Amino acid sequence: MFIDIQKNVLSIIILAILFISLIRHLNWKEYLNKVFLHLILINIACIFLDSMIIITSGQDSLFANITLYISVGLYYTLLPIAALFWLYYVEFTVNPDSKRYIKMSIIPGVLIIFNFILVILSYNNDLIFSINDQNVFARSDFFFITGGLASVILIYSLIHIYLHRKYIRKQEYIPLMLYSVPPLISGIILIAFKDMNFVFNSLIISNLIIYIYIQSKITSTDFLTGLYNRREYEFVIKQLKTNKQKGLELSGMMIDINDFKKINDEFGHKLGDEALITISKIIKASVRKQDGVYRIGGDEFMVVILSEEHDIIDGISERIKEQLDKFNQKKTFPFNLSFSLGKGIYDGENEKDIDKFFEHLDFMMYDQKKLYKEKQN
Repeated sequence: MFIDIQKNVLSIIILAILFISLIRHLNWKEYLNKVFLHLILINIACIFLDSMIIITSGQDSLFANITLYISVGLYYTLLPIAALFWLYYVEFTVNPDSKRYIKMSIIPGVLIIFNFILVILSYNNDLIFSINDQNVFARSDFFFITGGLASVILIYSLIHIYLHRKYIRKQEYIPLMLYSVPPLISGIILIAFKDMNFVFNSLIISNLIIYIYIQSKITSTDFLTGLYNRREYEFVIKQLKTNKQKGLELSGMMIDINDFKKINDEFGHKLGDEALITISKIIKASVRKQDGVYRIGGDEFMVVILSEEHDIIDGISERIKEQLDKFNQKKTFPFNLSFSLGKGIYDGENEKDIDKFFEHLDFMMYDQKKLYKEKQN
């Protein structure tokens, strides 16, 4: 018992450190971050409840009896819910549309409700667990059902990741696939050897995998806008130069907000930041999931597109302009947002230097900015 408690305390400490570290560095406005932080809290709760079960099992006091009954019920209820939160994290990574969550929750929700019914029935029928007259907890013959239901949700998330792999960046794909592997393996071991419970050890490994991935993402992400930063942009350009993308057309778009200094001077930096966030959201909503959007300067953005389709950049640039017009019609700001844009398609046969291609987009953008200023004057 002492060793199990010791392992659980260590696991809680590790998860608490991860939570505190992430809460200090992540943008809480992003729903994806909220989901993962809540997932860590659910894991901590499960480990705490497991510890309470170990401590109170066999104790004959009324307090121990009540605590054991509550802890067991909550523990077996939360396990598949933790798997559901991981599925939410996967879904939001693939498609950041909150409207899909109701649809995504139907099958897992049915499994969770089914599990909850079994938990309630187990108090009197010893289905998943049993608590005898001496207040001793034990796993029953069908204890594997809860873990099995959680495993079904984890496997579903793996299938979901694989089927939508073309919408996931390569840096994200492997960590997302690896998360479910340790708990699935530990679940198989627990079913085969009833007394060998490595579930929480496996969850620590899974959360560490995503923690390392998130830390890597933090260093490559602009905190204000949530877009990739210049560091990540330069890394991607370096990859494009060393790894030729056969069968894919490379195109790019340089965007610069017009009169951004004037916005900051006249309306304040807070409204200037909101303008940056708005433009970022408009660009992000107008491109495809697999396209790269980078904030490379104060009010400068770059879009990097690899596609099998020809001239896809024209459609994307039109969508950005349409979305911006719709936003301006709402009169959210005391000014209209506008931008200058330079776009082009990389010709690999005649243009050997990718750096010069993106520099050319910069020049095109500045030509548009000159025309804009001339019209203003």
